[in-house]
Amino acid sequence: LERARAALKAVAATLARRRDDRPAEAVRALRELPAAERCRAEATTDPVPPPPPHLAARISELSADATRARFLAFGADPAAAELARRTVVAADATGYPPLIARAQLALGAGLEATLDNHTAATYGTAADAALAGGDDVTFVEAFARRLYATASLGGELAGVTAVLPVATTIAKRTGAAGAQARALLFNNA
Repeated sequence: LERARAALKAVAATLARRRDDRPAEAVRALRELPAAERCRAEATTDPVPPPPPHLAARISELSADATRARFLAFGADPAAAELARRTVVAADATGYPPLIARAQLALGAGLEATLDNHTAATYGTAADAALAGGDDVTFVEAFARRLYATASLGGELAGVTAVLPVATTIAKRTGAAGAQARALLFNNA
């Protein structure tokens, strides 16, 4: 729920300062907002192991920063990549893989907005951390975005598509919480 609130605030800020000549980015940011059903599903069925109690508050704060950076990137806000970079450094320091995955996912979105050649690799790092942390939904989204970025930026698809059957299997087990990520994967495949 905290991540959804951070996303909504970031989209509202993006819309408040959005120039009229770039409405597509504002529409994308709005469309990326999680559905209420996803928030409810995550709150009640999230299989991701909780962070260590002594890090819980910091991880919650950094998770909100990662979400904010992601949604700023969806709205083409130039501040997104820098916020995501700072969040990646702080997330890495916690050693908590689900947070590291979310921070890398945010950085990937920030890099994608600038057509950076490191976008696909960053999404790959996010997918690896999500898988290590048991966060299937983030894994599926990161993998789907890696697939898209690799194809869009002219990268080598063979290595990515070799993992597609495994990613598809994981996507199918994500239930209601993974509906948006699953749709993204199936669209990008």
